[in-house]
Amino acid sequence: MSMLRYRAGVDGRLELLGARCQLQAARQALLDLRGAEIANRMALYKSLGGGLHERDAPEMAAVTAAQ
Repeated sequence: MSMLRYRAGVDGRLELLGARCQLQAARQALLDLRGAEIANRMALYKSLGGGLHERDAPEMAAVTAAQ
Protein backbone atom coordinates (compact mmCIF):
# COMPACT_ATOMS: atom_id res chain seq x y z
CA MET A 1 0.00 0.00 0.00
CA SER A 2 2.81 2.34 0.87
CA MET A 3 4.55 1.60 -2.42
CA LEU A 4 1.38 2.50 -4.32
CA ARG A 5 1.10 5.77 -2.41
CA TYR A 6 4.77 6.50 -3.15
CA ARG A 7 4.37 5.78 -6.86
CA ALA A 8 1.27 7.97 -7.00
CA GLY A 9 3.22 10.80 -5.40
CA VAL A 10 1.05 10.95 -2.29
CA ASP A 11 3.84 9.91 0.10
CA GLY A 12 7.54 10.60 0.03
CA ARG A 13 10.53 8.29 0.19
CA LEU A 14 10.81 8.69 3.96
CA GLU A 15 7.26 7.38 4.51
CA LEU A 16 8.00 4.43 2.21
CA LEU A 17 11.15 3.54 4.15
CA GLY A 18 9.30 3.90 7.44
CA ALA A 19 6.59 1.52 6.25
CA ARG A 20 9.22 -1.00 5.14
CA CYS A 21 10.90 -0.81 8.54
CA GLN A 22 7.57 -1.40 10.27
CA LEU A 23 6.88 -4.35 7.98
CA GLN A 24 10.26 -5.90 8.76
CA ALA A 25 9.72 -5.40 12.50
CA ALA A 26 6.30 -7.04 12.27
CA ARG A 27 7.73 -9.98 10.36
CA GLN A 28 10.48 -10.43 12.94
CA ALA A 29 7.95 -10.26 15.77
CA LEU A 30 5.89 -12.96 14.04
CA LEU A 31 8.94 -15.20 13.75
CA ASP A 32 9.75 -14.63 17.43
CA LEU A 33 6.19 -15.53 18.42
CA ARG A 34 6.24 -18.67 16.30
CA GLY A 35 9.53 -19.70 17.89
CA ALA A 36 8.10 -19.12 21.36
CA GLU A 37 5.01 -21.14 20.44
CA ILE A 38 7.16 -24.08 19.34
CA ALA A 39 9.24 -23.88 22.52
CA ASN A 40 6.08 -23.78 24.64
CA ARG A 41 4.60 -26.76 22.80
CA MET A 42 7.81 -28.72 23.41
CA ALA A 43 7.80 -27.79 27.08
CA LEU A 44 4.17 -28.86 27.41
CA TYR A 45 4.86 -32.15 25.63
CA LYS A 46 7.83 -32.81 27.90
CA SER A 47 5.94 -31.86 31.07
CA LEU A 48 3.14 -34.27 30.13
CA GLY A 49 5.69 -37.08 29.90
CA GLY A 50 6.18 -37.16 26.18
CA GLY A 51 9.36 -38.40 24.62
CA LEU A 52 10.69 -40.49 27.51
CA HIS A 53 9.49 -44.01 28.21
CA GLU A 54 10.20 -45.93 31.40
CA ARG A 55 12.22 -48.50 29.46
CA ASP A 56 14.45 -45.67 28.18
CA ALA A 57 15.05 -44.11 31.59
CA PRO A 58 18.12 -46.22 32.59
CA GLU A 59 19.73 -45.67 29.19
CA MET A 60 19.16 -41.93 29.41
CA ALA A 61 20.59 -41.81 32.93
CA ALA A 62 23.75 -43.57 31.71
CA VAL A 63 24.13 -41.18 28.77
CA THR A 64 23.61 -38.15 31.01
CA ALA A 65 26.10 -39.44 33.59
CA ALA A 66 28.72 -40.08 30.90
CA GLN A 67 28.50 -36.51 29.66
